[in-house]
Amino acid sequence: MASDVRAGRAYIELTTKDGALAKGLARARAKVAAFAKGLSAAGSSMQSAGTRLIAASAAMSVPFIASAKVFSDYGDALAKMAKRTGFSVESLSELKYVADLSGTSIEGVVRGLFGLSKMLYDAANGGKEAQDQLAALGLTAEDFIGLSAEQSFEKISKAIGSVADPLQRIAIARKALGRSGAEL
Repeated sequence: MASDVRAGRAYIELTTKDGALAKGLARARAKVAAFAKGLSAAGSSMQSAGTRLIAASAAMSVPFIASAKVFSDYGDALAKMAKRTGFSVESLSELKYVADLSGTSIEGVVRGLFGLSKMLYDAANGGKEAQDQLAALGLTAEDFIGLSAEQSFEKISKAIGSVADPLQRIAIARKALGRSGAEL
């Protein structure tokens, strides 16, 4: 053995006659491999649980995302109506609420606003029929000069609401606000 030792390097070789050391090492290697396999299975199980948890949270978020889309679309529709009518989004939102309570729609309200705009334009430009419609409510085209669309709507609504006879009130509303005036 002395010939196997070199300067600066040494090593030990262990052997047994019956191979007990080799068998013990093989058993230890098998146990380490089984432990590693168990860790891998536990990791897969944890990964599977994590995947299921992510899927469940994604499924729970779908209704929230959908409702956000609905609210976004609603806000967008009101913003577009506000641009077309000259009303604020807040006022249109309030009108929509009142329209829903009364069994009509915000689209009907908007059609009425367009009818009112047409009537006021015609009255201001000498339209006899439009001037007569305003006169039936005790108003003139000059009463609307400088008023916003919201203020004009409020003024005409109060005047229509003050008509005592319900049939006459409906007829005037229809003339003043167009076809949807009766609904309003």
